[in-house]
Amino acid sequence: MKYLGDLWHGISSRPWKLAQYTFAGFSVVLTILRGITYFIPAIKFEGVRSLTIAVGIGSIYGLRKAWKPSRIEIPLANCNTVIEIIFGDLFAQDGIRAIAVSEFFDSKLGMPVSNKSLHGIFEGEFATTTIAASLAGTMASKA
Repeated sequence: MKYLGDLWHGISSRPWKLAQYTFAGFSVVLTILRGITYFIPAIKFEGVRSLTIAVGIGSIYGLRKAWKPSRIEIPLANCNTVIEIIFGDLFAQDGIRAIAVSEFFDSKLGMPVSNKSLHGIFEGEFATTTIAASLAGTMASKA
């Protein structure tokens, strides 16, 4: 069932890619079938059968290329370790996350943090509310 969810996510997020890959697969298969028919006259791929084969293989190829996995597991050779890569919203996952920063992060470099970077998303969603809440708590305790 997870496979169908990943497939639907890939189709809904990139419908033009699905159409592009499906058409490319259809074109390649139909060209190969026409080439076989041209060079080997005894074999005939004509009519609905030829079209159905081309559409079916093209659709399978397009769906396979549109599929976006939500998880990939990479087993390491010679040991029992498996690296698991999970795609999705990092901050919606359970568990503890560590975001590495250099000692000069956003101070000596002078460039503001991009809202699309991991640090920018963290600052936008969590850091400002956490800092504001902790400052409000500190101000309330001093009063």
